Amino acid sequence: TDAFYSDLEPETGVNAEAGGAIDIPDTLTLKANGYYLLMDNEIATDYSSPSNNSNLEQTRRFGADAELELRLYRAANLSASYSFVDARFAAGDNKGNIIPLVSAHSVDASLDIRPISNLTVSPEASYHSKAYKSGDKANAQDPIDPYWLLNLEVSYSPDFAGGNMQIKLKAENILDELYATFAYAGSPATYYPAPGRSVSLVVSYSY
Repeated sequence: TDAFYSDLEPETGVNAEAGGAIDIPDTLTLKANGYYLLMDNEIATDYSSPSNNSNLEQTRRFGADAELELRLYRAANLSASYSFVDARFAAGDNKGNIIPLVSAHSVDASLDIRPISNLTVSPEASYHSKAYKSGDKANAQDPIDPYWLLNLEVSYSPDFAGGNMQIKLKAENILDELYATFAYAGSPATYYPAPGRSVSLVVSYSY
């Protein structure tokens, strides 16, 4: 059922952004940008509110993002991205404190390797730095731990009966890392564990 929550104010903000890119055909693409964002009434998760959300005091963020696409060899491509953000309260009792649930650093990287025709092996890695729990505006509790994740995808597309067949095997969180992307501050704190190791197999065929 749709509901209108009158306890929430609309978000407003001011954003400034600048960036650039370098492109060397068939070799390298590099993109980078920086930004500044000042927001009033930012909406954040708050389970003590009837809407499970509430408005924050004025917040500000400045950060940078970078993306890299690199062709290593004829049969291998590297993709990587990095994000940095300094996200803090800009007014009120928590001025200067870090906004909950925001990681300052995040990294994603993947490698596509084609050892033979129609076969692609793609290891992936991602990293997120620590973040304070939802509701911990004072940054008084221990933060959510940082974590690394490793995934692997193998895709094979054989010629079959004149059609297009694809066999895709994917393993996620290979190291079975115990981690959480969300936790709520309290005594005790409440953690929501993310999925452990999983393996999936998908076979598709079209003609």
